[in-house]
Amino acid sequence: MISKGYINSLNEPELLKKNRLNNFEVFSSLDTPKFFRYGISLVFRLDNFNFDFKKIKSSIGIDKKGFIVNKDEILNHLELGNNKFNSFFNAFLDKFLILKIPKDTETTLNINISLEEVGCDYIILIAEENAKINILQEETGEGIARFGKVKIIAKENAEVNYVIHQRFNNLKNFFWIEGQAENNSKINLFTANLGSEYSKIESKINLNGEGSESKTYGLFFGIDNQQFDIYNETKHIGKNTISNMLTKGIVKDKSKEKN
Repeated sequence: MISKGYINSLNEPELLKKNRLNNFEVFSSLDTPKFFRYGISLVFRLDNFNFDFKKIKSSIGIDKKGFIVNKDEILNHLELGNNKFNSFFNAFLDKFLILKIPKDTETTLNINISLEEVGCDYIILIAEENAKINILQEETGEGIARFGKVKIIAKENAEVNYVIHQRFNNLKNFFWIEGQAENNSKINLFTANLGSEYSKIESKINLNGEGSESKTYGLFFGIDNQQFDIYNETKHIGKNTISNMLTKGIVKDKSKEKN
């Protein structure tokens, strides 16, 4: 079983280890929810789910390695979780990839996420001034649970087009997306959720800069007993900002969705 001892055994920067331990304290202090209720009749169940995992093993593949930056950059993105799931993610983060697209650069990247039993993966993308980046992220594998996050930082006049194709098999999928858009930048996000037994997905984009824009689009297709709990949020902080959000899907059999 993974534990506090596992964190202490890791050979990594002290600041990262301290953040892990702080998140472990939050994680340990909270009970595991058995369900999430929305209104009177819509209930998403997590019956018999626990965190007694034996190992965490994630894998991140990318077709172009020239945009990967020093792993120490992760120290600028440490956070303290506020619930059972994101505190676990922060405490037991397994694989992370930090990408920086230089200014005035246009490129396309393909990323593959896979796991065995349990995965904790983190992608951080920084698009510098006037950069344009197109990303297709494929997510596959099977096991018990996946905890993942994508963080997008779009600097002035940058454009980020990020597509996530999730087709995990028979697992619980907990996933967070965070976006920060500076002056006249664009973040366009599209998620296709076709797999996993249970998906709890949350996207939050801050339009910090004047004239910044975002589009958050998604689709899902639920069969059998699949459950999709999807939350999208955009904050208009800068002046003259624009956003569009649209999610569409189909559920059949006993599957259900909350959006």
